[in-house]
Amino acid sequence: MKVYNFISSYKFHDPVVTIGTFDGVHRGHVQLLNRLCEISGKLGTESVVITLLPHPQMVLRPEDNSFKLLNTLNEKLAQFENACVNNLIIVPFTKEIAKMSSEEFIKNILVERIKAKHLLVGYDNQI
Repeated sequence: MKVYNFISSYKFHDPVVTIGTFDGVHRGHVQLLNRLCEISGKLGTESVVITLLPHPQMVLRPEDNSFKLLNTLNEKLAQFENACVNNLIIVPFTKEIAKMSSEEFIKNILVERIKAKHLLVGYDNQI
């Protein structure tokens, strides 16, 4: 698995993309990652996971000390790799990113920058 920071230069072959904070890679996430790899395998394309770091709650509500992550970054990396993810992009979550509308994020990042051909999200994704 190749790991990119957000400002890296990357070019993917018709990527199948999923995005999430992945505060912990639990059973639901594993199913999503397996589906991502299944679709990209059938299409002969690359799988790309986009995750946000730090978790948005830590940026938007820094005073809330009750928020706990289920997995460390290294644990997530291992789980992504075990799920056959080809590429991981780590987006630094900032207040500026939070201000982007979902339309701006989809157009500017998913379509123009990453050139996503397919987007796979969980049932509760709010993008």
